[in-house]
Amino acid sequence: MSIINRLFNKSHLFAENHTLDKFYVNFENNFRGSTDDIEKKTIFYAELLKRSSVDFSSYPIVDAGCGRGELLSIFKRYSLPAIGVDINYAMVEEANNAGLHAVQGDAVKYIEKQSQNSVGAVTGMQLIEHIPFETLVTFFDACYKALVVNGCVAFETPNPENLNVGTYSFHMDPSHLKPLPPPLVKYALESVGFADVEIVYLNEAKKKRKSYKDPMLQELSNRLYGALDYAVIAYKR
Repeated sequence: MSIINRLFNKSHLFAENHTLDKFYVNFENNFRGSTDDIEKKTIFYAELLKRSSVDFSSYPIVDAGCGRGELLSIFKRYSLPAIGVDINYAMVEEANNAGLHAVQGDAVKYIEKQSQNSVGAVTGMQLIEHIPFETLVTFFDACYKALVVNGCVAFETPNPENLNVGTYSFHMDPSHLKPLPPPLVKYALESVGFADVEIVYLNEAKKKRKSYKDPMLQELSNRLYGALDYAVIAYKR
């Protein structure tokens, strides 16, 4: 099957076409930002896990869809044991060349193979919007089973409540499937057993939102200048 046909065949995901692995690495280098810029944004997750009661030396972190390894690098800096998994061969090569621990493979299948109560946390930066929704629920269920008690998941994804994200920037990435509204992701996690699910809005738009007395203008301001991304954090209790 040609590359063009495979791209437009809905049964075949972009990430599964490994002839495009290097294309996607270059795409991220051009559009997502430098490794340093992304690392600064990931400190939030290291600080979150540093506050956890979980012993990560016994129950390591799995960074699903680790990409170039920015979050793995921050985990290493914070002395948080972690392994990354990514379907993209070129991404995994970059991460390993940087002295990080990453393996090539499908993140969903990787988590499904983990023993119950063996993982301290599962993270995923800009991952879940690449996964078909029915598979995503399966992934959440596998995460719940793999996690130790008090372990958590933290997934960051573009925020479709921001109009620019939902109507334009989300669609710049050819491997994105569909935007995920925060309440939907929260409910999906709760449906498989997760508790204390929290939505955290991240990465405010460069133009600061203005305050208006008119509620309609305020809502429009929020939609235009609100957070570009959000993280959903949930725990196994």
